[in-house]
Amino acid sequence: MQLTKTLYDYADKNYISFHTPGHKGKIDLPASVLDVTELEETDNLFHPSGVIEESQKELAASLGCNQVIFLPNGATSGNLGVFYALFREGDKALVDRNCHISVINALVLSGVMPVFTESSFFDHLPLPVEPKNVKALLEKEPDLKAIFVTSPNYYGMLADIRQLSALAKQHRIPLIVDEAHGTHFYYNEKGQNSALHCGADISILSLHKNLPVLTQCGAIAYNSNDFDRIKQGVKCFTSTSPSYLLMSAMDQLADRMRKKGREDLKKITEYTVILREKIRKIKNLFLIETERYDPTRIVISIKNCNTTIDRLQDYLKQKHRIVCEMTDERHIVFIITLCNTEKELECLYDALLAASDKFGHSVSNDESEIPSFSSHMAMSPKAAHFSQKEEIPLSQAVGRIAGENMICFPPSIPIAVLGEQMTKQTIENIRKFAGRESILAVKQEQA
Repeated sequence: MQLTKTLYDYADKNYISFHTPGHKGKIDLPASVLDVTELEETDNLFHPSGVIEESQKELAASLGCNQVIFLPNGATSGNLGVFYALFREGDKALVDRNCHISVINALVLSGVMPVFTESSFFDHLPLPVEPKNVKALLEKEPDLKAIFVTSPNYYGMLADIRQLSALAKQHRIPLIVDEAHGTHFYYNEKGQNSALHCGADISILSLHKNLPVLTQCGAIAYNSNDFDRIKQGVKCFTSTSPSYLLMSAMDQLADRMRKKGREDLKKITEYTVILREKIRKIKNLFLIETERYDPTRIVISIKNCNTTIDRLQDYLKQKHRIVCEMTDERHIVFIITLCNTEKELECLYDALLAASDKFGHSVSNDESEIPSFSSHMAMSPKAAHFSQKEEIPLSQAVGRIAGENMICFPPSIPIAVLGEQMTKQTIENIRKFAGRESILAVKQEQA
């Protein structure tokens, strides 16, 4: 019972949550009475014809899209299912290198050969894929079957989905968006910034990150004509005993957002805009803002503050009871949802201001290196996964084929991918960001 005890003990400390899940511990959902199975009354997720079918339609209407599939196994199962459903082994797809690990796993399972986009950076953070780079790759690789991008990314930065959609339509291929961190956009006025409303064909949603549902609630939302194929693909990565507790939470989400959720989201977004204005004036902290960003994702750089990220994180938690979503070596991230309050946002501002005063100013050091990537896929991730491998020192790795994935924070994007031919730059990235001196490589006789 130690896990259960730890969870209750943590809840009793009453921290102020600026992390996932989006409900912030403020929804009332009695567990055991809703935890049932497929019955005459409760329908069947794999063959919905009753209450589950109706609930999915209600969520689709709530999001403003044609179709929705519940993902009680989370958005990860959506990424896996979409790749498995839409592609054949050997197909090529343009893939945003700044992607979730489940996308890399989807490449392994589907046998798709990725053509990775280049990554640009702002304050050492990876920016979303740029349409000009996508256009160039589409012209260079005319046999691409789809465009797959992440928007927004973990730091709340948005890709220009409208331009990417125009490119996809021009080449008659689907635009698929991992929108795990952008589910709340669908409840902005007219769905502003949401991928489907900007022209994407398919969106994979992690509902729990920004909305009041339980962890692991996800959905695929789409306006494409591939409903049956996607549904079949998702089945392969979904438990045959899906949680009715999670599906009930998604059912309640549509009802809540219809009744009051949009209004609550609008209010907290307005409060967050005010909060951002105040944070900009804190002298030793730098608020990250790009051309397109999510106002409810607060990302702060400590490049001008005389502290480490660990000291800042610990100070906020121990002194002010504020828990962030995540940190890297120079940034701290806070997620604000409709379940946060104006008072909690004031507490966050007061804590950040106090932290700035406590730690003081530091001369900005922007000389640390930003990673660069020169991707050449020598074989598909699937072929590399099933090849025989050997561990080799990095000093011997240039020209060899990566036999493992390596993803680190920062730069929060894969610095080595299964099947990728490693370059001198790859080796430098591994040493710098992973602190390793060896890597699994495909045996040369298999390459």
